[in-house]
Amino acid sequence: FDYPATQRSQLLDYLFKPSYGAALQILKAEIGGDTNSTDGSEASFEHARGEIDCNAGYEWWVMEQAKARNPGIKLFALAWGAPGWIGNGSFYSTDGINYLIDWMGCAKQHGLDIDYIGGLNEKTYNAGFYEQLKSALAANGYTSTKLVGSDETNWNIATAMKTDSALNNAVDIVGAHYPCTYASAMTTCSSSADAQSLGKQLWASENGSENAETGAAPVARAINRGYLDAKLSAYINWPLLAADYQNLYFHD
Repeated sequence: FDYPATQRSQLLDYLFKPSYGAALQILKAEIGGDTNSTDGSEASFEHARGEIDCNAGYEWWVMEQAKARNPGIKLFALAWGAPGWIGNGSFYSTDGINYLIDWMGCAKQHGLDIDYIGGLNEKTYNAGFYEQLKSALAANGYTSTKLVGSDETNWNIATAMKTDSALNNAVDIVGAHYPCTYASAMTTCSSSADAQSLGKQLWASENGSENAETGAAPVARAINRGYLDAKLSAYINWPLLAADYQNLYFHD
């Protein structure tokens, strides 16, 4: 956002303009939570209970810019953390459900239809939370928003879904992180037999960039190997765009 206007627009075109540059088909946005979410923190839209600021943070702007260039792009939202007032520190709570529904309301104010939403990034899933979130989405009119679970570095939720019909009905898409192995040549990707038996879409809901000198080939390879080896129909790269200071944990 802080780049000069011309260069900023060029970067956005390269990312989102159809048939031009990356021409991304899906954008995953962080639901800011006032907490460190890897290399810093993003502002929450609700620092305190009921005090909602639908303009907090920059993710709204990024999603709007993506939609302006490609109205057909899909939007996916996921929380990395949340303010401590939620559930007295427990995201998997009624407060956590209400927090996500409040965020969906802000998206609606921005004219953004959220196609997919998750639970909590790289935290052990909670079946009851997914079931309650699915019900809350429907009750608040977000019937077209699909639920992705569980954004962990494994396929454990898929195994549970085989015997838990309520969880299976709640989760529309099974997404795992780094199924092609983080920071590797990504010569092979994997998903579990349980995941493949569900008859649902399977996603690499987070794969990771490598440095500018070596990263392009593994990314291209993983997009292909993900489908061929693991039946993955989406590849989502973290981060969207990287220019990290050397003192940050995940710099290249």
